[in-house]
Amino acid sequence: MPGVGGVKAANYLASIAPHDGTTLHMIMSNMMSSEAIGAQGVQFDTRKFFWIGNTTSTPNVTVSWYKSGVTTIDQVKARELIVGAPGGTAGVIYVTAMNGLLGTKFKLVTGYPGGNEVNLALERGEIDGRASNSWAAWKSTHPDWVKDRKIVVLVQIGLKRAPDLKDVPLLFELANNDMDRQVLTFLSASARAGDVPGHAGRARHRAAAGLRCNHARSRIPRRSRQGAVGYRSDERRRLPEDRRLDRQYAACCRGRRQRTEDRGQTTEDRRQRTDDRGQIWKRSL
Repeated sequence: MPGVGGVKAANYLASIAPHDGTTLHMIMSNMMSSEAIGAQGVQFDTRKFFWIGNTTSTPNVTVSWYKSGVTTIDQVKARELIVGAPGGTAGVIYVTAMNGLLGTKFKLVTGYPGGNEVNLALERGEIDGRASNSWAAWKSTHPDWVKDRKIVVLVQIGLKRAPDLKDVPLLFELANNDMDRQVLTFLSASARAGDVPGHAGRARHRAAAGLRCNHARSRIPRRSRQGAVGYRSDERRRLPEDRRLDRQYAACCRGRRQRTEDRGQTTEDRRQRTDDRGQIWKRSL
């Protein structure tokens, strides 16, 4: 669902999509900061998203094209650098923050429908850099550009430097005072959303352990097995839910223990226990 750099999809997840775990959203890294600064069009609360995880822990990076002649962030403070970004994405926020707090002279060009169009404009020479993209994405989609040094990383947006970018500064390291550092650290932390497993991680581990036996697969609902989780409007509608998975996992363990006990008993013993359960069920009617 394209639109406004992921904001449209996030709004749909929060307001329209069923809150039963059947709808997923590959959330953009700027969603938290967009909500915090009151960006136009935001109608969701990221605190109510049930996080599954983060596809990568590498930082986002702002890059220049090798033909631009710009190789450091300090040079952008002295001369203008035209960079592109799809409207509403993290790059718009990063560049705006750097211009306002660090004194850089980025000229931002938006209106691109996606990152591929920005890369094409970069290759054609229409712009001199890209405002933001994951470092892992650059290495996987354009390894030749990285190898041939056609893109030059000016700054990393994250809380920790990438091992292969040790000489490139982090965004918050460039702050001129404590207040600016706090703002830039907040923006940098947004790129790590979903990294901390918390109760969602523990629930997934318990579910994964239970799914190792066929008995669990028959007891746990299909949509719970898929681990599809999304926006939660209240604690009882979360999926998967800690207490609910606890009960399912405990039931699975009881079933496995019962089957283990059955193996040590005779056929007559098992038949008698089955008859007893049937009598109890009939009396309960």
